[in-house]
Amino acid sequence: MSESLGSIYSHLVKSLDMLEGGERWLWAMLIVLSLFASGLESMAAVAVYGLVQILGNPQSAAGFPVVGPVLISISEGQPQQIIYIFAGSVMIFFMAKNLFLIFQKFTQENYAIRSTVRLADQLFRGYLHAPYDMHFHRNSAELVTNVDNGPDQVFRRVLLEAVSLISEALIVTGLLIVLFVSEPKVTLFTFGILGTVMALILKTTQKHFANWGHQTIQLLKNFLMSAQQSLGSLKVVKVLGREEFFLRQFHHIRLERGRIQRNYAVMTQAPRLLVETLLVVGMVMVVLILVGDQREQKDVLSVIGLFAYSGFRIMPSFSRIVMCLSNIRVGGQFVEVIHKDYVRYCQAPHHEARGQEGSLSHLDFRREIVLENVFYQYPGAESPALNGLSMTIPHGTTIGIAGASGSGKSTTIDLLLGLLNPQKGRITVDGQDIAASLRSWQGKIGYVPQEINLLDDSIAANIAFGVPLEQVDLGKLSEAIRLAQLVDVIGELPEGTATMIGERGVRLSGGQRQRLGVARALYHQPEVLVFDEATSSLDGKTEFEISQAIEGLKGQKTIILVAHRLSTLRNCSRLFFLQDGAVASQGTFTELTENNDKFRQLADLSSLQ
Repeated sequence: MSESLGSIYSHLVKSLDMLEGGERWLWAMLIVLSLFASGLESMAAVAVYGLVQILGNPQSAAGFPVVGPVLISISEGQPQQIIYIFAGSVMIFFMAKNLFLIFQKFTQENYAIRSTVRLADQLFRGYLHAPYDMHFHRNSAELVTNVDNGPDQVFRRVLLEAVSLISEALIVTGLLIVLFVSEPKVTLFTFGILGTVMALILKTTQKHFANWGHQTIQLLKNFLMSAQQSLGSLKVVKVLGREEFFLRQFHHIRLERGRIQRNYAVMTQAPRLLVETLLVVGMVMVVLILVGDQREQKDVLSVIGLFAYSGFRIMPSFSRIVMCLSNIRVGGQFVEVIHKDYVRYCQAPHHEARGQEGSLSHLDFRREIVLENVFYQYPGAESPALNGLSMTIPHGTTIGIAGASGSGKSTTIDLLLGLLNPQKGRITVDGQDIAASLRSWQGKIGYVPQEINLLDDSIAANIAFGVPLEQVDLGKLSEAIRLAQLVDVIGELPEGTATMIGERGVRLSGGQRQRLGVARALYHQPEVLVFDEATSSLDGKTEFEISQAIEGLKGQKTIILVAHRLSTLRNCSRLFFLQDGAVASQGTFTELTENNDKFRQLADLSSLQ
C-alpha cells in the first residue's frame, strides 16, 4: 500500500510540474473551493438533522446554537411557524449549495481545459522543434497519441481526479465529524467497517489499474499505427489482398482495449455496489443499536434521519474516492511518459534557441556554400554515414550529388537543410556557420523531396503550404506555377488553384504531384533549390518534364540535385560522386565518366552512355 501511495504521489508531483506558474495558483483555488464545498455538505447534514428534530418537536429549535434564538424570535414561538420558516430556510440553503457545486464543477472543467490545451500545444511545438534525429526512433503514432490523449490523462485523469479526491475526502471527513459528535459509538462502529472494506478494495485493485494504464498507452499507439499503415497503403493492401491481415490486427487491438475497458468498468462499479450494500446493513445496525439503548422514538427518528442523509451522501463519496484513486493509477502511466517528453522537448531550450538564432543572426549568400570535413554517424550505426566529406558549391551554379545507395547522399542533404548537425566539421555560407543562423539559412532554401506530402486541400493551399489562404500572395503563387510549368495543368481545371486535390493528391498524376512540390518550393522565392531524388519514382516522360522545369531555373537559383538515376544530372555544371561518406570524385558528367570507373558503371546501368 505504501508503494502504491508513493507512485500516486510521484504521478501528482510530475503532473504539478507540468503546470505553469499562474496555473498552479488557479489549481490551488480548486482546493479552496473544495474546502468550502465540504463545509456546505456538513452544514447540509446538520440542517437535515435539525429539520427532522423540529418536525418531531418544534420547540426543540430553542436549543439550536446560533439559529435557535433567531428562529424562535421570528416565529414568535408558534410551532407551525417554526416548521415553515426552518423548512423554507433549509430549501433555500440546499438550492444555494447546489448552485455553488455547479459553479465548482464548471471552474474545475474550465481550468482543466486551459491546462490541457496549453500542454498539448507545448508538446506539439516541442515535437515539431525537436532535433530531426529524434524522429528516427519515435513512431509518429506514439507522438500523436501523446499530443491528443496525453494532456487529458495528465490533467483530467490525474490532477482533476486528485482535486476531486481531496474534495470527496473533505466531505466525508466533515460528515463523519457531524455524525461522531451526535453518535460517537454508532459512528465508530459503522464507518470503521466501511473504512476497512475500502482499504481492502484499494489494496486488491492497485496493481490491476496500473497495468491497465500501461497497456492502454501501448494499445492506443498500436491502434493509430495500424490505421495509418493500412489506410496509408490502401492501394498496395488491395492489390495484394491483405485486407484480412490488417482487419485481424485491428480487431485484436480493439478487442484488447474492450477487455481493459470492461475490466475497468467492473472494478470501478463493484466498490460502489459493495459500499451501498454495507450502508444498508449499517443503517439496520444503527436502528438495532438505538433500539437496544432504549431511546425515545423521536430521538431514534432524528438519528436515523441524520445517518440516512449522511450515509447516502457518503456512499457516492466513498465510491468516487475509489474511482479517483483508480483513475490516478491508470492516468499515472501516461504522466510518466508525457513528463519525460515535457522535460526533454518543452522545457529544454533547444527549440527556442534554434528559432532565436535564426531571427537574431542574418545570413547572406553571395559567394559559396562550403562543407568542411563533415562527419555524421546515426545513433546505433556501426559506421559513419559521412566520413570527412568536403565540397564547395558556388553561388548560382547547378551541382549534382551522385553515388550508390548508402554513400551518404541523403545525409548530406539533411545536413545542408539544417535538419542534422555535423558531429565534426562545419557547413558555412560565405564563411558563416549555418548553425549560428539556422532560420535565416533555411529561409533561403526551397526543398523538393522524392515523395511530396500533399494536404487534402486546394492547389493554392498546397503551394503556399502553411500560409493562411487569405494571406496567400497571388503574385508569388502565379510565378511559382509558371516556373514549375503548371500553367496548362491548372488552366484545364474548372476551379483553377481552388481545386481540391484529395488526400495525398490522389486526383493528380505522379508528375503533377511532383511539379506541385516544385511550385511549393518556389513560392517562397528561395535562393537555393534542393531536389532530393525528386524524379527517381517517375516515368521517363514525366522525368523529362520535371528536368525541363529544373533546366528553366538555371542561372536564377543555386540548384542542388541528388539523383539515383543519372539522367537528371547530365547538365549539371559540377558533379560530386560520393563513396563511403566522402567525395570520391568531382567534375563534369563527362569528366567523371572518363575518370571514375564506379561512376561509369552507374552511368552504364542508367543506359546513358
